[in-house]
Amino acid sequence: MPRPVLVLRHVRNSALLATVLIVGATLAMMAPEQGVQRLGPVRSVAMSTQTMNNRAERHPYYARMLGHRMARNFGWHSTREWDCLRQLWNLESSWRVHAANPNNSAYGIPQALPGSKMSSAGSHWRRSAQTQIRWGIRYVHGRYRTPCGAMSHKDRYGWY
Repeated sequence: MPRPVLVLRHVRNSALLATVLIVGATLAMMAPEQGVQRLGPVRSVAMSTQTMNNRAERHPYYARMLGHRMARNFGWHSTREWDCLRQLWNLESSWRVHAANPNNSAYGIPQALPGSKMSSAGSHWRRSAQTQIRWGIRYVHGRYRTPCGAMSHKDRYGWY
């Protein structure tokens, strides 16, 4: 009998994890003739954009996930473009929503200067990863066309 495969990503609630493991172990021990239907491996759990946005305020991992989704939805489908955007904003803010530059008034994931510019993309620009990423994608597209164009400029001049 093949073993069921279960992949959990970033489960923070230990009670939930224990429940999943107990249910999984119970199902694994039941024979197919007892009415259990095999469903195949679980790879990941879908997360809404709003949930990612809420979590991103405290965890840069979720901001990157949200950024990846938004970049693809914008039309930047290539891995190369995503790698450039990821690297660019890793250097700027480490994908932290509340990143503030001590030398000037740059703020947020894309380090908008001044940060208040991001209000054009949404009212909650100080704490919303979705608003900051939306503004950053528009800025990169409008000025450099692609994330790799922005990264190339940053490599050459030290800013984008």
